[in-house]
Parts: sequence; C-alpha cells; structure tokens
Amino acid sequence: GTANGIGCANPVMFYAPIALGPGNPNTVYYGSDRLYRSTDKAVTMTVVSQAPIVSGVAISCVGIAKQDDNYRIVGLTNGQVWATSTGSSTLENITPAGAPAVPVQRVTFDPNNKNIAYISYGGYGVTAGQHIWKTSNFNVVSLMPTWASSGTGIPDVPVNGFAIDPANSNI
Repeated sequence: GTANGIGCANPVMFYAPIALGPGNPNTVYYGSDRLYRSTDKAVTMTVVSQAPIVSGVAISCVGIAKQDDNYRIVGLTNGQVWATSTGSSTLENITPAGAPAVPVQRVTFDPNNKNIAYISYGGYGVTAGQHIWKTSNFNVVSLMPTWASSGTGIPDVPVNGFAIDPANSNI
C-alpha cells in the first residue's frame, strides 16, 4: 500500500478513472479493482466498495451524481456495471440484460436528475444501437434499474464518451 491508502498491487487501467463528487471541497473518487473515496483532496483514500468488486477486473469509468454523493456507478472492463444509491460500500451488479461484454467506456448521471443514469460501451461486434443505455429509475436499493438501449441510429462503433447538456437534459 501507499501512504494515502491505495493498494499498489490492485489491477488498474493505464489511465485510472477519477471522478469528482459534490461538496466543498469536492470528494474525489479513484477506481482500480475497487472504488476509493477521499474527502481531503486525495491525501487519504478509503475503499467504498467491495475489495475487489470482481477479482482481477479493473474499473474503467466512475460516475457520481452531482446532487448526491451517495449515488455512485462504476463500469468495468468486462462490461459489467455496479452501483449504489445509498452510499453503501457493497455495490450491486446492475448490468443491463443483453448488454455487450465489452468495456464500459462512460457512466454518468443526468446533471439535473440523479435518478437518470447513462452508460456507454466501447468495442466492436456489438449490435448497432446497443452502445448507449439509459435508465430513468436509478434506485438500486428497492429495485433493479430498468435499462433501455438509447443508441438508435448509432452504428457498431465504440462510444468512448458523451456529454449531457446541463441546461437541457434532452441534448
């Protein structure tokens, strides 16, 4: 380990996923094969997920709701999606049924509604239109989110990133 609490032997992407949460100062999240959280600008990091989430599989992206630090979602390099809506250190597998087994490239919450989440997949060999998924009932405590493919018109190309307009969530 290191002085800040991050394990050196944890599987991690070459560019480790990092995200900011709400607050002042912002909370900082870091992903390896587990999710870390810091409230002191990453001077100290605390594990806030299973350790590891999936053995030998790195987190590829991290999303934190702008309205609520307890809403956390991570995508893995194996295509799985794990999350909590309570800030629990036990994340739940909320991978969409029928989702491709390619790396999750982006996970994010609607900037105006923490109950809406989006994920995108990279890779090729995925059914056209299946690279972006959306849920409008993000609550992993009471029920499994209902995901819908939202990539209509997008061919079989990796979707490595996307943004949602904070002034109009439909854009």
